[in-house]
Amino acid sequence: MDELTEAQLRGHRCVWCANPLDPDRCIDLGERIAEDGYRCFPRACTICTVAMVHAQLVEHSATCEQCVDDGTLCAETAELRRTLRDGRRL
Repeated sequence: MDELTEAQLRGHRCVWCANPLDPDRCIDLGERIAEDGYRCFPRACTICTVAMVHAQLVEHSATCEQCVDDGTLCAETAELRRTLRDGRRL
């Protein structure tokens, strides 16, 4: 959060590519609270979100013991897949 601009912290620009966001076509990343107590509301464009979530899913699946056995039982994989699906719908 230290490297983000004010516009990124307020959710007006994507946290990854810094492009302006369309409020109807972006992903809310949830409220964050910095160490100094500053509250921010970062958001991301769908292109960056899909790319980042996909990369996280690949990385997680390669190192998660549950995913190696049966990925359908892993809660983290299920959440990443849901986020990926939702991001592609926008």
